[in-house]
Amino acid sequence: MFTTAEARAAGVSGGRLQAGDVIRIGRGLYARSEMPADATDASVDQSGSAPGQAGIHDRRDTSGHLVHDPTTDREGPPPSSADPSDDGVHAVREADVIRALQRADPDAVACGLSAARLWRLPLPRGLTSWDAGAPVAQVEMSRPGIHRLSRGLVAWRSFDLAPADVSRVSGVGATSRLRTFLDLADVLAQDDLVVIGDHLVRIPRPSVEGRSRPFVELSLLTEAVGSFSGRGARRLRAALADVRVGADSPPETALRLALQRAGLPDPLLNATIRQDGQWLGDPDMAWRDWKVCVEYDGRHHRTQAQQAKDVRRGERRRLAGWTELIVTAEDMAHDASQAVDRVRAELRRQGMTG
Repeated sequence: MFTTAEARAAGVSGGRLQAGDVIRIGRGLYARSEMPADATDASVDQSGSAPGQAGIHDRRDTSGHLVHDPTTDREGPPPSSADPSDDGVHAVREADVIRALQRADPDAVACGLSAARLWRLPLPRGLTSWDAGAPVAQVEMSRPGIHRLSRGLVAWRSFDLAPADVSRVSGVGATSRLRTFLDLADVLAQDDLVVIGDHLVRIPRPSVEGRSRPFVELSLLTEAVGSFSGRGARRLRAALADVRVGADSPPETALRLALQRAGLPDPLLNATIRQDGQWLGDPDMAWRDWKVCVEYDGRHHRTQAQQAKDVRRGERRRLAGWTELIVTAEDMAHDASQAVDRVRAELRRQGMTG
């Protein structure tokens, strides 16, 4: 990926830029057509999966919990799901476009959805990947202190960014995770914001993820949302009210919201349960008063060894007087109605009234 200015500085003529092996990506942006077909763009679900579906990079930890694969939280562009076309346009990476723009203007930063993809925030399906060949493909950028007109491929946003609002991810300048979350309030639905909020504040599992602190402390998130006055501020505050520490994946957040809206008691999230001194693990959700717990099962991520562990875990809980419900993606269809019905019925069987 290179700019017109870089081409001129290298002595490349305008005629050469019209050659068949050069692709015009956008205004002042070019790429070589022989870019490798497996080039990546910034995409993924971080879960990024849609509610009810496990992220393609989710996996289970040693306790059997569905967690985000720590490699997908490393800085840098994740794999693309786009199929490269013959002209090579689809092989262009969003991160490479951003780097080219930042070589031309080092103070420019990726923002909005582009920053979210760089940070691998759990965006809803349909926004997790970027394709230069798509009719509406845009790279979102901001240049603090300067208003620039959006043209074609590049959408320039006029944001007032403090130094703390800007960070770097894999050598690319971008708005921080927290600032990106705030800016997404203008483009995402409330529940999608809750999913990202849960992702930011969740306590990681150090043995799996290599970190011990959340991306953003809940207190800091609360303070930032409270002082935010940009577009979507009201939606953002409504989403914050539903953010909880403890959800390990977007499907867990979606299920929790569905149970909450059905009027069911709030569960404990990934909290350790014990019965008569016996450790029974830390299920995705648990209601201690009724000895009912729920595990979300993304079966396509399970190995045979993990399946055996899950069976033994369920037996231990059953012998200790607990009921374990396994919720799958199929239960999450139609606003998780089947999952809600199953949980409600089991809670009532165990003595819940109402």
